[in-house]
Amino acid sequence: MSGYRSLHREQVVLRGAGDDKNAAADDDDDDDVAIWDVATSIFLAGKSGSKKRTSPSSTSWRIWCACGDGLVRSFAVEEASVEAKRDALDASAASLRCTHLLAGPSAAAGGGGGTPRSSSLSSSHVALGCTRVRAVRNYVGEDTGPCGDIVVASIDLGGRVRAWCFEERSGSLDDVEVEEDGAASPPVEPRRVRSKVEFQVDDATGTTLEVCPPRSLGPATDLAAAIGCLDGTVAVVALGFVTPPGGGGGSGTGSVQKEREPKTPGTMVDVRGSRGSAVPLALCWHPCDRSSNRTLVVGRQDGVVDVLTETRKGQHRMASRHRHPVRAVSYNDDGHLLVSGCDAGLLCVWDVSRGGASAPPALVHHVSQAHDRGAWILGATCLPDSRRFVTFGSDRKIRVWDVGQMHQASHTFLSDRDVYAVARGGPSPSSSSSSSHQPLRPRLVTGGDGGWVQLYSVE
Repeated sequence: MSGYRSLHREQVVLRGAGDDKNAAADDDDDDDVAIWDVATSIFLAGKSGSKKRTSPSSTSWRIWCACGDGLVRSFAVEEASVEAKRDALDASAASLRCTHLLAGPSAAAGGGGGTPRSSSLSSSHVALGCTRVRAVRNYVGEDTGPCGDIVVASIDLGGRVRAWCFEERSGSLDDVEVEEDGAASPPVEPRRVRSKVEFQVDDATGTTLEVCPPRSLGPATDLAAAIGCLDGTVAVVALGFVTPPGGGGGSGTGSVQKEREPKTPGTMVDVRGSRGSAVPLALCWHPCDRSSNRTLVVGRQDGVVDVLTETRKGQHRMASRHRHPVRAVSYNDDGHLLVSGCDAGLLCVWDVSRGGASAPPALVHHVSQAHDRGAWILGATCLPDSRRFVTFGSDRKIRVWDVGQMHQASHTFLSDRDVYAVARGGPSPSSSSSSSHQPLRPRLVTGGDGGWVQLYSVE
């Protein structure tokens, strides 16, 4: 049986976020709030010594949605375990539950539960919207289990950056809890959360934000984000958080190095690229670059793909392939391959491991028309096996590719709405009720027009 399946489809934000999500929606209604970006994270551990426990019949993880009304919405994805259902790919076995509404101080000031209407938000939130969201586990160790706080960062079209931190020990992102007698706790309204950090980045495009992987930064280092600017440069700014000292994760963990105060949020840490270059449209950090280089890839409006480093050594510019805006750049997990895609539908796969850091990336595969003729490649993300990656385009198609058979896509998912973002996710192995040695079941999440979120299996 093919592992490529549609698992769940749900309209989670309707008509300015004010209506019941289960109400009937008019497909032609232009007031629906779009989801411009999606990110995923694992669930955090609960409070130590808690009298409650998570349900053993489900495995869970989390989706963060950047919405056009200026809010970031957090959804718990609840999937029945293999033992609880016959078919692990049954669409009825997955559901979404909105747990948090993340906003700036003005939008969150109302307090209370429930989803706020557009009228309760300031005009700037409604007009500008939240365009990017990223979630990282603030941990620099090697394990993959729940350990380390979750830092969520977003940016709006005005260049305003907000960040939230959910501490592991607080239990603030606990899974669905059940009482000791096995009875499930009653459902609760989404919790409104004010941003812990908020600052303005002058000259920001407002459409690009990538948080540097904490593992690349090392212990006791300022967590930083790359933000594209209108002058062609990329600003690397401090988010106001520090990676855990001594390689640990979470609050209060033991440390080897001395803890220190973070830099002021918004402090410029570095400026990458040259003024006068084309506007950055896509950014991607190297996933496992632990050297001082901290490599960043930039896709630009004029089709140039820049590989920029902190030391300025080993920088490269790929300007001979793409002739149209590059909106998709993504490394695979081991950092050996780089994928890029442009508005002409050209898809390129680059080998960045040949010849060391000083050697330019080598083009190893390309597809002249990766999506329907005339369709833009809007984004790409690589899957955990480091061989497959996913592209999505303006033709409403999500395609899975394998570097070993690039003559055609391995699979194509079809959407009846425009897709604006794709992210990979899935339950953490340690959160599953099955044996810890069971392989991770990878998932794909898309967000798009009308507030639709779709969940796919890519096993």
